[in-house]
Amino acid sequence: MTTNTSESDGLTFSRTISTLFFGFVVCVFSLNGVLRHIADGLPWPKTRGALLALAAVPDGIYQALPGGRYFLLELLARWAILSFGLFIGLLLLNSIRHQTANIFISGVGGLLLGLFVLTWVSLFLFLVAILLLCVGWLFSLLAWIFTAILSFFLWPPVLFTLIGLGLVIAAVGFIAYLRQLSLEQILAWLKQLFSVFTARTLFAVLGLAVAVAVVWLVVIPLWVAYIAPALAAIAAWLREYVVPVLAWIMSALGVLLIAVLALAAVVGVLILLGLQFIDQLKSARVCGRDIYGAFAAGFSVGAAAGLTLLVCSANGDYRAVVNAAWANTSPVFAGADVVGVVYALMPASEEAILQALLAKASPPIFDSALIVITLFLANCSLLMGLLSGATVEPLRRLFALERTPVLFKLMFGVLVAVAVVAIDSQVSQDS
Repeated sequence: MTTNTSESDGLTFSRTISTLFFGFVVCVFSLNGVLRHIADGLPWPKTRGALLALAAVPDGIYQALPGGRYFLLELLARWAILSFGLFIGLLLLNSIRHQTANIFISGVGGLLLGLFVLTWVSLFLFLVAILLLCVGWLFSLLAWIFTAILSFFLWPPVLFTLIGLGLVIAAVGFIAYLRQLSLEQILAWLKQLFSVFTARTLFAVLGLAVAVAVVWLVVIPLWVAYIAPALAAIAAWLREYVVPVLAWIMSALGVLLIAVLALAAVVGVLILLGLQFIDQLKSARVCGRDIYGAFAAGFSVGAAAGLTLLVCSANGDYRAVVNAAWANTSPVFAGADVVGVVYALMPASEEAILQALLAKASPPIFDSALIVITLFLANCSLLMGLLSGATVEPLRRLFALERTPVLFKLMFGVLVAVAVVAIDSQVSQDS
């Protein structure tokens, strides 16, 4: 029993370390533009230098490759385009082989959803912003109406008129109440009131008066003459010697807490990136088994391709290389601007924010190679699916509760978009 537990713990630890490693690799090679963007806004020279050195690692590797980085990027782009075509063709053949359109619809649907995920998220955030703006206008209108009504009632003629009417009504009610009382009722009420004051009550009131007199005549002069100077001396000593020590301890604890939170945030981001990387390859490996595998693999490939095209849209040279590879490889729409097609519906403000984050990114060679590898695994899995019996599930089970990886990917995209907007807002405020 002890051996199994230790093996399980070791396996969990090794998985965590491998996930962190893959997340670090993805962060350095895919998000080096974001690292440079963050480093430019940091006030600490050493931290800024370390981040810039990490972000420069891909450029150093790409420059050492034979043929130059643009040649390799164009070559990988062509392989990716051909692999995309083969992926769609194999999805179609699997649907024909199993006599159902669910496989083709789920695979292509996941591909399109992943490819346009940043556009969908940006449109969603744009619609949410419009909704919040409309709600703000509605509350502003209600506040204006309420202010206008309140101002009318607080207008001196109206306010004095209302106060006068209230006093008249109160006087009439009070007179009506007095007219209902008789002399016997008033005397009975006074007798009941004085019956409350017993000897014990009188002694209590007298004791309270004596205590107040002692405090006023003895305690307060004693406090002013002797106790207050002693307390002032003690307070001065504490301010001079103890308070600086406590302030240093509190500041050290605050810095330590901030460092721990920052480290936890970095580790969390690396784990998310590592899980995304591992899940992408796992989804491609089981692509031909069921419609969920086809959808997950299509979504992973589409999301990676969308990020690659976004990096290319922020750099004119990368964009020209990818468009040239598309023109020389694709048999249809050879003159199309694929980057412009993918992000044509994205709001201009959101696209400008994303391009600003990725303006200094390295060539997306790592992302392109990852797309090619993922498509290779997915195509091999689809070929195996042609030769074996695949489970064809209904499309309504595609988003079942147990399908958490797809929901995780969607939520990860939303978190990335929100983080992008928050970072850009902070940078705008600092500038």
